[in-house]
Amino acid sequence: MLHRCYNEYDDNYHKYGFLGVSVAERWFDFENFVVDIPSIENYDKILFDSKVLQLDKDKKQIDLPIGKRIYSLETCCFLTAQENLFYSRKNRKVGDIYEI
Repeated sequence: MLHRCYNEYDDNYHKYGFLGVSVAERWFDFENFVVDIPSIENYDKILFDSKVLQLDKDKKQIDLPIGKRIYSLETCCFLTAQENLFYSRKNRKVGDIYEI
């Protein structure tokens, strides 16, 4: 998440940080992120531990431009890979910056 948003050498930076996606300052400290995980909407320990769930920032912020979205406790939820793909595809509009 941090690499996608802040490391321009990350393979996914062009879809995140380059577009303005950011991470809440609290989550710059990995320990804070770990403490917050069980409080993130749709958290399920068994599904999380088995890697069925993915952290998503798009569902709760779908009405915001991608460059205004932020990874945070309040703006994220856990989704299955299929659900996550659905919301990421909703971002892609012909002629939009999302097509990058």
